[in-house]
Amino acid sequence: MDNVIVLFEVTLKEGRMEDYLNRASKLKDDLSKLDGFISAERFSSLNTKGKLWSMSIWKNEASVQQ
Repeated sequence: MDNVIVLFEVTLKEGRMEDYLNRASKLKDDLSKLDGFISAERFSSLNTKGKLWSMSIWKNEASVQQ
C-alpha cells in the first residue's frame, strides 16, 4: 500500500506563531514514536501572513487512524 499524506491549513492569531510552533514541535515528538509515522513538515504562506500548511506522511491509512 502507498504512503498517506495528511495536509491541513491553519491561520494563526496575531502573536501566536511561537506558541503554535512549540505545540507542533511537541506533537511531532509524540507522533515520531508511533509505528507508521514517517515525517511532518510545516510551510508558511508566501501571500498570507500567519497562514501555515502542515504535512505529515504516514506508512498507510491504518497508521493515521491509530
